[in-house]
Amino acid sequence: MASTQLTIDTLGDLDHGSARVVVNDAIAALMRDVDERGKDEKERKLVIELTVKQLGEGEVVMDIQAATKVPKYRTGLTIGSVRVAGKDKRTVQFQQFAADDPDQRTLDEAVDPGE
Repeated sequence: MASTQLTIDTLGDLDHGSARVVVNDAIAALMRDVDERGKDEKERKLVIELTVKQLGEGEVVMDIQAATKVPKYRTGLTIGSVRVAGKDKRTVQFQQFAADDPDQRTLDEAVDPGE
């Protein structure tokens, strides 16, 4: 049986080619994030890690791990106002339809129900 020397060109062949699948899947996930959120101009990273551990005299085990580092998912800012709800109790109120104004009234609040 022919053996293969471990090089950058043969890393993908580890575990019957599973290493190639793992890295390619990580690249695909990274590119999906660039397609979906890349306008933020932040960098994304692919980290490929080769682990080698000696078993015994002249034998090692190896595996490949691939991880993506993408920016955290984050919402825009919402302004809230702190209200006193009782003795030593505070709550935060916000307007779900106007993230920049916690006191913004809605149309149903502005219309007199008697009209």
